[in-house]
Amino acid sequence: MSDDLKQQLVNKGLERLVASKNTISLFKGMEDEDIKLIVKDVGFMRFNQHEVIIKELDESGDEIYFIVNGECRVSVGRNNVGVLSPNQVFGEFAPLTKEKRAASIKANKPTVVMVFKLAMELADEHPKVFMMLFRNIINGLIKKIDQANQKRY
Repeated sequence: MSDDLKQQLVNKGLERLVASKNTISLFKGMEDEDIKLIVKDVGFMRFNQHEVIIKELDESGDEIYFIVNGECRVSVGRNNVGVLSPNQVFGEFAPLTKEKRAASIKANKPTVVMVFKLAMELADEHPKVFMMLFRNIINGLIKKIDQANQKRY
């Protein structure tokens, strides 16, 4: 594949990510240009049914994933705890906290994901952008905790 074609795919993927920003809690309320500023190293990966995308307790993960198409299951230990669908983001906490991956993610069916990293080195230069990003991450975490608590009771 030519470099030009690769760049076109990356640009198209980034545009899709930006176009989906209101359904992606990570980028909710952010300006398009701010998202383009902080997202880097964009690529695409295809996974077959049952293939592992993220392995629980993996230490080597600074990538964040956006489901383009397909479906994934989330498991902690031997327990399936959720299902992820197109336009959902996963894997966002480990790159920010530098902690091990908290769950395993496997493709339920053939799945294409966009993989990207955040340009954390720009945080000091663009504090308002990162403040909004971190606020969104905290709100997403609170929502996940609330949903987990509701399932217990």
